[in-house]
Amino acid sequence: IASNSNTISFVEVYNNAGNGIQIFKTSGDATGTCSSNTITLCNVHNNCSAASTDAGIFVGVGTSNSVVNNIIHANTGLGIDLANSAQSTLLYFNTVADNTTGLDGVLINAGCANTVLRNNIVFNNAGTAISDAGTSTTKDHNQTTDPTFTGGAGTGASGAESVRRS
Repeated sequence: IASNSNTISFVEVYNNAGNGIQIFKTSGDATGTCSSNTITLCNVHNNCSAASTDAGIFVGVGTSNSVVNNIIHANTGLGIDLANSAQSTLLYFNTVADNTTGLDGVLINAGCANTVLRNNIVFNNAGTAISDAGTSTTKDHNQTTDPTFTGGAGTGASGAESVRRS
């Protein structure tokens, strides 16, 4: 996404060599461009090439972007990466699990401000569950260990597999 006021919803994003979904623009006003976008109800998995610092979902610029109620799993990189000048980003009700290569589940980089990280499940990622170098971040009601869900009747699933199936 390289513009304002877009919604990506009900999409499965997988097998990309780079970021699965990104909000980013390389030129122009970084805070006024790519603002008020929403990524919701997406299944983002198996993205990023080996030894990558890419992410399942990358928000690199803009103000008031929302990443809400997504499943981000099995990416060879970060789960969610907020970078550069992302301001007032909302991260609510996401499940971020099983992302690999020693990187974090959720990374909030320096330069990001006023992020709200609330009611997320972030577990079993290769690095830190939530790494925050931003300023004025609000973090509450996030689950950073296996929630030990059990699957629905007859699924036999538990833990991370149960979360992915929901």
